[in-house]
Amino acid sequence: MLGALESRLTAKVADALNGRGATIVSAPLPINAPDAGQRSIRVSIDAVVAAPNFEAERTMFSGDAPALRGRRVVHLSFTARVRATAQPSALQAQPVSEARRLVLEDLSLVLHALDGTTFRAGTDLDAAGDPGYDVLAFGLVGGSARPDLQDGAVVGELEYRGTVRVWPPGVSDAATPIRAVETVVETLPVEIRAAQAVVRAGEQTVVRVKVLSRTRGTGAARVPMRLAVTVLGDVPPADRGTVLAGAPSTLPGFSVFDVDRGMAAITYAAPAPGFTRARTEHVAVHVATPEGNPGLLLGSAAIRLMPVVP
Repeated sequence: MLGALESRLTAKVADALNGRGATIVSAPLPINAPDAGQRSIRVSIDAVVAAPNFEAERTMFSGDAPALRGRRVVHLSFTARVRATAQPSALQAQPVSEARRLVLEDLSLVLHALDGTTFRAGTDLDAAGDPGYDVLAFGLVGGSARPDLQDGAVVGELEYRGTVRVWPPGVSDAATPIRAVETVVETLPVEIRAAQAVVRAGEQTVVRVKVLSRTRGTGAARVPMRLAVTVLGDVPPADRGTVLAGAPSTLPGFSVFDVDRGMAAITYAAPAPGFTRARTEHVAVHVATPEGNPGLLLGSAAIRLMPVVP
C-alpha cells in the first residue's frame, strides 16, 4: 500500500541518480547526516489526506465475467518529498560551493525524471502484481535550496503531490456483472435564474428555467417535459414563500409546470410582512415524473428575503 508506493518512488529516484555517487535512502526518519564529503537523498511520503470522490468510485473491478472481482478502495491525496543533503569535506568556501552544486544537480535530475508524462499520469509508479495502490496523478508542487547551511550541511528539497487509491493487497470479492442497460434520456437545465435575486416581504419575482429538451423518456414512450418545483428554507413550510400558477403535484409542497419551447417561467411570491430577519430561500426545480411527482433534482435558484422595515 503506501509503504510499497514509497519504495517504488525511492527506486525511481535511485534510477534517476544512477552513477552519481549519492546514497539513496527512504523513511523511517530520522537518518544520520552523511559523512564529510558525502551526500544522501531521502525519499518519503510525508502526509496523506482524504480525496473527495463519488460513491461509485469507491469500488474497483478486475477480471472478466464469470471471474469478475471487486474491491473497496480508499482515495487519498499524498505529499512526497525528495530531500538532498551534502556534507562538505570542509567548512570552507570551495567545498561548500561544490556540495551545493552537487545538490542542485541531483535535484535537477530528479525533477526532470519525475516530470515525464507517464509519471504525471501515475503509471510509472505502478508496480507489478497487486501492490495495494494505484496512482492516479503525480506532480511537482515546489522546492527549496537555501544557500545557508543546516547543521553544517547543504540541503535541498522537492515537494510532490499526488492522488492514489489504496486497498489491502490480495483482498477482493466476487462481483456480478451488469447484464443489460436500459437507456433513459433525461434533460439537464442550462440555466435556472431569478429575475431578482433579492426581494422584500410580499414581493414577487420570476424564476426562468431553460432546458435542453421539450420531452423526456425513450421511443414511443416520450412525453412532454414537465417540472416539479418547491421552495426550500430554514423555516416551516407555512412560513416560506410559494410558487404560483403551477398545477398541484401529488406530493404536498410541490407544483408542476409545463415546459414551453424549452422554457418555463415560475413565479415566486415572498411571504407576507412579519418576519424580522433576512434569510435565503431556494426555488428547487426537479424533473416531474409522469405521475406528477418530483424526480431528478436539476438545480435551484437562491432568493434573498429582506424584511420590511417600518
